[in-house]
Amino acid sequence: MTLAVTGATGAIGTHLVRRALEQRHDVVAIVRPGSRNMSRLDELSVRIIECTGGDYAGFVTDAKADAFIHLAWEGAALNFRDDVNLQWQNTKDTLGAVELAHCMGCKEFVFATSQAEVGRTDEPISNQTPCFPESAYGAAKLAAGQLSLLRCRQLGIRHCRVRILSVFSEHADDNAIINYVVRTLLKGEKPSLTPCEQSWDFMYVDDAADAILAVVERGLDGAIYSIGSGTEKRLREYIEQIRDMIGPELPLGFGEKPYFPHQPMRLVADVTNLVTDTGYLSDINSFGGGGEKVIEYYRKAFLLTQ
Repeated sequence: MTLAVTGATGAIGTHLVRRALEQRHDVVAIVRPGSRNMSRLDELSVRIIECTGGDYAGFVTDAKADAFIHLAWEGAALNFRDDVNLQWQNTKDTLGAVELAHCMGCKEFVFATSQAEVGRTDEPISNQTPCFPESAYGAAKLAAGQLSLLRCRQLGIRHCRVRILSVFSEHADDNAIINYVVRTLLKGEKPSLTPCEQSWDFMYVDDAADAILAVVERGLDGAIYSIGSGTEKRLREYIEQIRDMIGPELPLGFGEKPYFPHQPMRLVADVTNLVTDTGYLSDINSFGGGGEKVIEYYRKAFLLTQ
């Protein structure tokens, strides 16, 4: 297929584009003009369209695609999650993305939402989990998913939602938990952490990209799919595993920071319908391999700055 992808230079988008090309799809990458991460698409055989989110609705292009994957979202970092005006703009941009998908002749629209739309829950997150978002970010994701579904219905476009839980990547923000721990330890410093008692479901970005592509290919119209491994362990254990890969003797500052507001204490995906509908099976042992890639990325980055 030909896939249109917004947020194609982001932490997930970069890997999704590469995996799509490896699976012999063609890609139209839709990126912000002057994106500082444009170099991530260098040497990739993709068509690049530069367009801001606010211009999606009225943008005219001769590019055509079979499916549209909407990953772009401003203000996903914690310090922007309660910026109501910014998050509402993201909702409007999502509706604009549906119009752009229609302009490009897409028959399917896949919207990347977040566990934040669910809020805190003690149960694995499934397509049936009630949503009670506690942040502007979560509320905007929920609204964008519902409204884009309605607009797709009006335009005759199939619609799926991929609800992303805890994906880690070497291209994530330096303050994302895995990235923060890796770069801090490699600098010979002790990371300052919460007690890290949460029960977590981490997934390396390549596995998440494969799951999203499985939804594009075989997902059911109107469905919501939780993107995760479907397994869980304490966040503390993940961090200790990363530490041991760098140096078992290195200290970790557990309990030095409080939990942030709206902190979910259990975050695990119920992947039942993902497996049933698409046949996708995650590699539950991929955390270590992904961790090695993140460590190697930061080691190279430090060498380049020395």
